[in-house]
Amino acid sequence: MICSTTIVASSELNKTELARLCRERGIVFAGLFGSQARADASAESDVDLLVRFDGRRSLIDQARIEREIGEAIGHSVDLVTQQALSPYLRNRVETDLEVLVDDQ
Repeated sequence: MICSTTIVASSELNKTELARLCRERGIVFAGLFGSQARADASAESDVDLLVRFDGRRSLIDQARIEREIGEAIGHSVDLVTQQALSPYLRNRVETDLEVLVDDQ
């Protein structure tokens, strides 16, 4: 069992710890986007992550990983795989993207 500790105080995000949590769950690429990446997040803002896994993951596995990371950081997390990213949002995501993990 993985212990979870809250790593977000107000809207401050510990990106080093977030990267560690991602790596522990088989994420080989993680990029922060949205309000957290733009530094205009509030305490209620979610954490948007563009991710690539080290292998195939079922939707159930992805949902579990999303929940585990969210519980550990004390914020709602939205994981979006690179394959599932809408072409309509790609440019906006890439503009904001702050790479946290790149172990490809």
